[in-house]
Amino acid sequence: MLLFLLKSSACLATFILFYKLFLEKTSVHTLKRFYLIIAILISICIPFITFTEYVLVEPENIIPTSGHINQTAFEATEVTEQKNYLSVIIWSIYIIGALLFSFRFFKNLYKIIHKIKTNPKFKNEKFINVLLHDLIHPHTFFNYIFLNKNKYENNLIPNEVLLHEQVHAKQKHALDILFIEILQIIFWFNPLLHFIKKDIKLNHEFLADQAVIKNGANTKQYQQLLLAFSSNASHNQLANAINYSLIKKRFTVMKTKTSKTKIWARSLVLLPLLTILIYSFSSYKKVEKYIASETSDINHTARSIDIEVFENGNYKIDGISATKATFKSTINQLHQDITPEIRNRIINIHVNDMKAVSDKEVWFIYNAVIDYGFHRIVTYNQEIIREKGNKPFAITSSVNQKGASKEQIAEYNKLAKKYNTQPENKRIIKLKDVKRLEYLYGLMTEKQKENAEPFPNCPPPPEPPHVKKGEPSDIPPPPPPAPKVKEGYQVPDPSKTGFIEINGKDHFYSVRDGKTKYYNRWGVEVDKKGNKLSTKQTDGRKVVKGQKITKVYKGNKVISEFKKTWDDEDINQIPPPPEPKAPLDYVIEMAKKDATFYYKDKKISSDKAIDLMKNNKSLNISSKTHNGVRVVKLQTEPITISH
Repeated sequence: MLLFLLKSSACLATFILFYKLFLEKTSVHTLKRFYLIIAILISICIPFITFTEYVLVEPENIIPTSGHINQTAFEATEVTEQKNYLSVIIWSIYIIGALLFSFRFFKNLYKIIHKIKTNPKFKNEKFINVLLHDLIHPHTFFNYIFLNKNKYENNLIPNEVLLHEQVHAKQKHALDILFIEILQIIFWFNPLLHFIKKDIKLNHEFLADQAVIKNGANTKQYQQLLLAFSSNASHNQLANAINYSLIKKRFTVMKTKTSKTKIWARSLVLLPLLTILIYSFSSYKKVEKYIASETSDINHTARSIDIEVFENGNYKIDGISATKATFKSTINQLHQDITPEIRNRIINIHVNDMKAVSDKEVWFIYNAVIDYGFHRIVTYNQEIIREKGNKPFAITSSVNQKGASKEQIAEYNKLAKKYNTQPENKRIIKLKDVKRLEYLYGLMTEKQKENAEPFPNCPPPPEPPHVKKGEPSDIPPPPPPAPKVKEGYQVPDPSKTGFIEINGKDHFYSVRDGKTKYYNRWGVEVDKKGNKLSTKQTDGRKVVKGQKITKVYKGNKVISEFKKTWDDEDINQIPPPPEPKAPLDYVIEMAKKDATFYYKDKKISSDKAIDLMKNNKSLNISSKTHNGVRVVKLQTEPITISH
């Protein structure tokens, strides 16, 4: 920390010295304003710049150890600190100073806000004049200009002075003051910030003076006005005021006109100056990259990389966030002290810490690390070992497996006991629990299996009926479910109401005078696509628990008793439920509606789905709506519903 402060202060002092020698007396006040702010920021950033040099080291110099221990060992040899109370004392002093400067800052801010709230205000175009009874000289804070009430009402304040303050407000000089004040809270012990704050405020006066003169004011008369308004009256540290302690320097700068050639020449000096500062006060680090010889007999300790896969497709690799685009570059930053040949012998990659991960993600990780080098990839339900030459989807048991751990056996027994206590004819096992039981059971030795809970018997689900193309189904379609209506909601006339599904949601339809209208479950009329036609509930009957529907309501008001009956001719106009479609016809219909198709959990095109249905009539279909999109899954196995 001390080294950073020394470097930062040295950079800031250099920039201030350059400003005093080459820029302060020039007329490029806008350039000087940005220079002073940027100089502070660059002075803070330069000490954080680090240049890294990679040095190749022969394998004889390598100390065999794991990556984490190796890094800790090097860091431990760099600095050895003895426990003492010096750091506690220094930090206590720093916090006290920061609190005092914070108190001063908020006190000044409160005073300004209090003046604005408690004194009369007069809006003048974009600016607000705050009229004070105190004998003050004009000063500005953002769009607020503070003036003496008596002088302002008697027109004793010259227009040039008002214009001077309006320039402060228009150019937002208060932002620069707030910026430097906040920095002074953090770096209160650095006196250079006090000096550069004076330069910033003085340059604000240069800018305001320049704007007044450009507006047509006579230079000599304006200077006389400044002298006439000179005062020792105090003003708030956060406000821009006419400060005349450096009035002579302001008069000198008013007469100065700097040519563009001189400005460019002086600005070019900044480039070598900035280069020297970066080279002198940045950090330099050597990183040893070891060359592992094929004939080397060095024994390396096994290392691991933890990869966490998120649902949004992003990753975390050993705590580093990554995307699919940055996956390779992120993993290539790890364990660079060993070659890919050594990684093929010692790197173990653990994916999702034994949580479920899709085979697609395993394939992506496998392809991303194949050139980087790995010994083994371990996921929820599979293990890829380079020496065996196996690839994802192939589940292999570890050669060195000594059985399941106590924690794994306890987890298996808990799950198995949970389902073994249920009657077998009513037993329903969640799909994720089945996979977990199989995995834990596969880790056990024969002896552990004998002492553990018996593996629960999982009755297979009944096979769904298969419908061949062109043949009607023997199983009648299920009747449409009864309309789901909550107590207190409106529903159209029940004697002429049917039930229909629109975009995967329950709707009613009502036939009146030969016209069919559609309503959602709240009684709001919609079109054939389910879009609302109005936000008001239609006339209909109100569902009242424990009572017969006998009245027609509009909102909460009864508009008539329900006595009308509908004749058979009107009733026959209600369309019958549609006949079940053949699987191929259903897939074609869903393709026209831009549904999303999956085959064996892999996304496929609609054309591919139609071809599969034509060539394999025994495929099973499941169809659901997810976020407004119809998802159709094709598979050879029976449809499994997991709870």
